[in-house]
Amino acid sequence: MRDSERIMMAAIAGTAIGIAAGILLAPDKGSVTRERLADQGRRLADQGRKVAETVKEKVSAGRDLLSNLKDNMGNKQEDMYSDRGTENQSQF
Repeated sequence: MRDSERIMMAAIAGTAIGIAAGILLAPDKGSVTRERLADQGRRLADQGRKVAETVKEKVSAGRDLLSNLKDNMGNKQEDMYSDRGTENQSQF
C-alpha cells in the first residue's frame, strides 16, 4: 500500500473514531445515539468500499501495464534475435 493510501485510510479511521466519540459523549437519548452510530457506520462502510474499488482498479491497471511491458520486451527480444540471424546469414 502506498503512503497516500495509508494516509487516506488513517484519515477515514480517525474521522470515524472522532465522530463516534462525539456521538457517544453527546447528551442524546440512546436510540438517537444508536441511529447516529449506525448512519456513521454505513457511511464509513461506503467510503471503505470506494477506497477498495479504487485500489482494485489501480492494481488491475498496474497488472495490465506490466503485462504489456512484458509482451513488448519479449517482442523486442525476438526481433533482436531474428535480426542477428539475418545478419549472420548474409555474411555467409
